[in-house]
Amino acid sequence: MNVKSRFQPAMAALCVVCTSFAAHAQNIAPSVDLDELAPFVSRIHDGRGTILLHSDSRTIYAGHGIQHGIELAFAQPGRPGIFGTPAFSPGRNNGSGDGLGYTWQNNGSASANAQLDTGCAQTPSPLSDYCDPYDAPLTVMDDTTVGTGRLGIIADAGSWLPLHQEVRLDVWHGVSPGGTVITPRRRLDVPPYTAEPSLKKINTTRSAVGIRRTNVSWTSQQPSWANESQAVMLHDPNAALPSGLCVHLLQVTRPMKTNGVCVATRHRGGNSALDNYNEIFPAASDPSWTDDGRRFYLDAATMHADGWLLV
Repeated sequence: MNVKSRFQPAMAALCVVCTSFAAHAQNIAPSVDLDELAPFVSRIHDGRGTILLHSDSRTIYAGHGIQHGIELAFAQPGRPGIFGTPAFSPGRNNGSGDGLGYTWQNNGSASANAQLDTGCAQTPSPLSDYCDPYDAPLTVMDDTTVGTGRLGIIADAGSWLPLHQEVRLDVWHGVSPGGTVITPRRRLDVPPYTAEPSLKKINTTRSAVGIRRTNVSWTSQQPSWANESQAVMLHDPNAALPSGLCVHLLQVTRPMKTNGVCVATRHRGGNSALDNYNEIFPAASDPSWTDDGRRFYLDAATMHADGWLLV
């Protein structure tokens, strides 16, 4: 499959290793030209790149799947390392998110929390145009429950993504006339949860409904936190999330790390690689998601990666 020609207008620079499918009877045999890997592998020693995985549930697999293995391999001494998490939805996996080597904290599964909605049905147009069926946005339906503010990314002590250093949080969120203002926080993730608010706030109020990306960062160093679990939270963890807040994607990166990879994943249980391909490029008579959604998806995957994408 040739994805480069389809997305070149949306990308500044794109290095794609494609997987081709050779069909014989009912067998689908994937093959990879290893020579095509060389430019990407060479690049990530000096710059940044994104590895994008398409697979079934084995990609995550209870914390020790394919994504975990690839991240662990690149994080070893002498390897390029990890510069950030993927840009992924807090609504994925019925609200439990994903990402390994870092985990989601969302006050329990969002699907079991009546204050949060993880489907596209409540998402107004044009926000729904950007809704990948795999990555449903998380919309806050009820802001009355204190404690639902615990939504963010945790890196355990010893993680290959240390958050006690300079950290940047990017949030792709909805905007509307009835929006709100939130203040993200970085915190030491053990009691008493020492928090460091970001200087910049996220404002979701605009005259028209749409989607926007806002980034916040923490530049101070916290050396005493180096051996502790860290968290980057979207909101005050002791307060309720504002009603109507719509979050599509979040990503945490390390601004000072200028090389290495982030490993993104787009998976669905039971899907083959061909299933994933067909859902990205559906028949025109039965579109699963829009052209805007596909461009948004790849732009998010490569935003911090200098446009270098390995599929």
